[in-house]
Amino acid sequence: GSGFDAPLFVAQGLKDALVVPTATEQFVAGEQALGIDVEFHEVPWADHGSIAYAALPALSAWLDEVIKK
Repeated sequence: GSGFDAPLFVAQGLKDALVVPTATEQFVAGEQALGIDVEFHEVPWADHGSIAYAALPALSAWLDEVIKK
């Protein structure tokens, strides 16, 4: 294994010019290949400055599920 035994939440704004979506997709694929449970969300309208805010509802719901496990 990778030594990382926790689920991972990743959110990507598709309008992000700083962290481009293809880089994040590659990161997520790599983590999944290592067996890491990745919850990946893409937000079509979000950019680098707005993705954290845009992802909050999905992150909150995901954390509720992770905490119940």
